[in-house]
Amino acid sequence: MTISMADIGWVAGLVEGEGCIVVSRASKTLRLSIEMTDLDVLQKAQRLFGPDSKLSKRTVTLPNPKWKDRYILHLSGSKLMQWLMTIYMFMGERRRAKISDAIQMFKERRTRKPFTAKPRSKNAYLIQPL
Repeated sequence: MTISMADIGWVAGLVEGEGCIVVSRASKTLRLSIEMTDLDVLQKAQRLFGPDSKLSKRTVTLPNPKWKDRYILHLSGSKLMQWLMTIYMFMGERRRAKISDAIQMFKERRTRKPFTAKPRSKNAYLIQPL
């Protein structure tokens, strides 16, 4: 799949606005989570990120009819590192600092243990890519 500059800019905007980059030095893990109610947006991001990304659904359990189900896209490991280096120039100051921290941790890692994404909720389940 060829990814255009427009796609890269779109991903950068999505990560800047909705993304959460978690860098854990203790467990040597790196994870990107994007959570929203717009499934179509996350499906597009999943297609761009490729098969290493995982999309899950968190069902609303409280009885408010205005609340919608939420969807969460996770990406971790070397594929995430590639994306972070690619979108770095598009990011704001705070996200650039977080990406720099992630790159530094990646360089300092002494073990070959791969980065892992851990489930965050008991009521979330994976949605298979289209």
